[in-house]
Order: sequence, then structure tokens, then C-alpha cells
Amino acid sequence: MANGQQLAEQNFQKFLKWRDGKTDDYFRRIERRGIINRTEILKECGFSRSALTQNPRILNALVDLEASLRGRGILSEVSSQSNSGATRAQKECPKSQKTSQFKNDLVLEMRRCVKKTSN
Repeated sequence: MANGQQLAEQNFQKFLKWRDGKTDDYFRRIERRGIINRTEILKECGFSRSALTQNPRILNALVDLEASLRGRGILSEVSSQSNSGATRAQKECPKSQKTSQFKNDLVLEMRRCVKKTSN
């Protein structure tokens, strides 16, 4: 039986293998509101949702993948439904700045959550 660190590494390697085996067209098909459908990732990688939320290496790789795909026009911008908690500053600035700021805030928030769960 693998310990927690070994399992985390195995899951990370599964994620990388999954990511590297997919095409841009595939990512377009499994997009939901501007992000990759997490359920599809879980099914195909064969690990639990906690591996996505609690393994900082997987989470960072996923955030980076989505940012890369979004930057290349493969994924659409994150929908306003996902942005319901926008700050006042985000609501008052121009759309291009909102989008950029929202992405940065989303990445920072996800990384904060990872740090909290890994401590």
C-alpha cells in the first residue's frame, strides 16, 4: 500500500499523462463555463476529487493548463456565473482588466486553498 506522498506522486503522474495525451479539440469539448470539466478529469485519471483539490502539484498544473488554453483561445473566458463573488474594484474596472484580474485572483485563491489543506 502506498503512503500519502507516494499516492500524491502517482496521481500527479496520472494527471500529467492524461494532460499530455489530449488535444486542443478534446479540451474544447469538455469545457464548462470557461474551465475544464473536473468530473471528466476524475473519470479519466481514476482518482478522487480530493486528489484535485488537495494535491497542490495537480492543482497548479491544472490552473496553468487552463490559463495556457485560455491564452491560446482554446477555452473561453470564465463565465460570469463563476465570477459571482467579484470584488467592487473588479466591477468598476474595464472588462479587459476585470478578466485579467479575475484570472489572477482565481489562481491566487486556488493556491491559498491548496496551502491551507496541505498544512
